[in-house]
Amino acid sequence: GSSTQIGFATLFALICAKVYSHIRPYVEDEDDVIAEFAMEALTLFFFLALMLYVSTECDEAENQSNKATRVFAGPVFSAISIALLVALLLLTLGIILLEVF
Repeated sequence: GSSTQIGFATLFALICAKVYSHIRPYVEDEDDVIAEFAMEALTLFFFLALMLYVSTECDEAENQSNKATRVFAGPVFSAISIALLVALLLLTLGIILLEVF
């Protein structure tokens, strides 16, 4: 893909997140919270993917190291991605446990 495709995907995910937060399509409020958090996490993932793509394209095209954007290609990007996934899973499990008990 190109940076334009990732940019439009980020914009679309942001619009969907806002629509979900206003419409609240699920019967249970807990389900709305999970959906909203998932949409915001998706938007953040697209943004981080855009930063990673742009940083690698700039480095390859100009044979230079852009330290400001290279942070997304290293352990920080990995830690943020893993933290988001774990937080979403814990939130989902917590809400399921609250509904069951």
